[in-house]
Amino acid sequence: MLVLLIALPLPCRATGFPDSVAAALAVAQTHLLAPLDRIGLPGLGRSRSPVPGGSLTRGTLAAATRIVSGESEKLFAAATVDDFLELTTGDSLPVILSQSPGPRLAQADALEKYLPGFRAVLALLTGANRELRRAFAPLSFAERAELRGLVRDFEFWRDQWPDYPLKRMLALAERVDRKHLSNAGRLLALCAATIRDSVSLSATSRDKPLTFQTPWGAVVLGTPGHDIYRERALLIVDPGGGDSYRLPDARWPAVQMIIDLGGDDSYRSEGGFALGGALMGASWLEDVSGDDSYWSGPFSQGCGALGVGVLVDRRGDDSYRGGYLCQGASFFGTGALIDMEGDDSYDADFGAQGASFAAGSALLADLAGDDRYHAGGRFRSWRSPGATKSFAQGCAAGIRPFIPGGRAVLFDRSGEDSLSISYMGQGAGYWGGYGLLLSGGGDDSYRAERYAQGCGLHFATGALVELGGNDSYALEGVGQGAGEDRAWGFLLEAAGDDIYNSARMARGAGGTGGVGLLLELAGGDVYPAAGQVTGGAGSRTWELPGMGFMLDMRGHDSYGDGYEDGQISKNGPWGARLDFLQGN
Repeated sequence: MLVLLIALPLPCRATGFPDSVAAALAVAQTHLLAPLDRIGLPGLGRSRSPVPGGSLTRGTLAAATRIVSGESEKLFAAATVDDFLELTTGDSLPVILSQSPGPRLAQADALEKYLPGFRAVLALLTGANRELRRAFAPLSFAERAELRGLVRDFEFWRDQWPDYPLKRMLALAERVDRKHLSNAGRLLALCAATIRDSVSLSATSRDKPLTFQTPWGAVVLGTPGHDIYRERALLIVDPGGGDSYRLPDARWPAVQMIIDLGGDDSYRSEGGFALGGALMGASWLEDVSGDDSYWSGPFSQGCGALGVGVLVDRRGDDSYRGGYLCQGASFFGTGALIDMEGDDSYDADFGAQGASFAAGSALLADLAGDDRYHAGGRFRSWRSPGATKSFAQGCAAGIRPFIPGGRAVLFDRSGEDSLSISYMGQGAGYWGGYGLLLSGGGDDSYRAERYAQGCGLHFATGALVELGGNDSYALEGVGQGAGEDRAWGFLLEAAGDDIYNSARMARGAGGTGGVGLLLELAGGDVYPAAGQVTGGAGSRTWELPGMGFMLDMRGHDSYGDGYEDGQISKNGPWGARLDFLQGN
């Protein structure tokens, strides 16, 4: 799986993953397993069946819980974005190639005057271009053009593609050497760091941008005032001012980098494939400060489709609006959006805010501020009137039945946040994918229609981990810790007085060989009355039983279905609900 190494320092966090959470998890696992023999659930033997709910061993559920919580702990403790993406992809970091001195160009001396260290910058950019071309060397020129067209026109939101040459697209995509794509991304990360460390253009008195042509594209140096950028470029460096970027989509394979050091900027690309987004390319956009707005079409705002796409915004209250495959998204590539501070808003149509498809790894990391996330509203679902597909906010999906999914993470470290989707997301995995939503605390609100809030579907894993705050969850069905069709679904709540509204198959539910778990560690929580297969319950379909568990460790809780605080009991033939009142 493709890995991108991004060496960016992050703000120091006030607190790490709470030690009390790790300790409470250990206690919770003991409390969960001990009563199961006494309750007498079927299938709790010693079978090694790979089907989670087919024959669950006594240790399997505790082990799976430890894996999810352990990965969350490492993610929260990450010190650099390198750490974030290594944890997200689960792969080792690539080894970067040694770099030769920058190319000899007639313009180099002039550029050194305005851009100190330009030779090193150009060496890194041309090195990224070289790695990019090596990645696609296994394909002929005609095959590259064919592959780009197939991915560009592919309708990711459909359920079936009977008339589309899908197998051909996947066969071509799997021939791309993703190791070289990783190297290209690493070189862009080093280039961005080099520019930040060496460039100081704010003192210049120029009133017009300077443009220098190189064999790899234009290098544009902006002014401290209001600049308007309309053309493609290899590199744009702007020292400040409220600037306007009106960019066309990138050529391919191509390298693009934009470093803007300050000002309230407007970024717009109606066609997409830009603003830190790439299809068969490598793109990096970094804005150091200012209240910025980002508006773009597909494959943008930190999207890597058969490539690498990164958007970094360091300071300011920012707004992001995108189409599909954006805001930390990937397809056979790596995409990342990292926003380091500010009250931000994220809106997208589909496949966004930490979303990966097929062999991809994706991340949206927002490290501070009160934020709003919304995805959906455009692509209709046949499952119910008015429903739309989101596939967002920590959602990893394969392309069924041809290829399994990768990894996707939405990590919001702090703040009081509002998150809403329609179908699929908020820590969801589909067809072999692993999706995670991790929130570091604050009073957060989660709204979804179906397949969300810690939901695994079809051999996948979905997890939502909340570390604190008084949170509210609203879901029509299939989520809040639900696993369906040999999948895992987890919702782990560490602290706070929380409320769970749901209609069916939720709050620790499993079906068709799946396993779901809702684990509440502390707080006075409210569980209104709900429909079938809820509150630690399983169902049997297609001759496979699913198993569901709901465990509330501490606090005086309220149940709308007559269940009593402090009660331990079976819930149907394949479920258990355990309330320990004060954890004793």
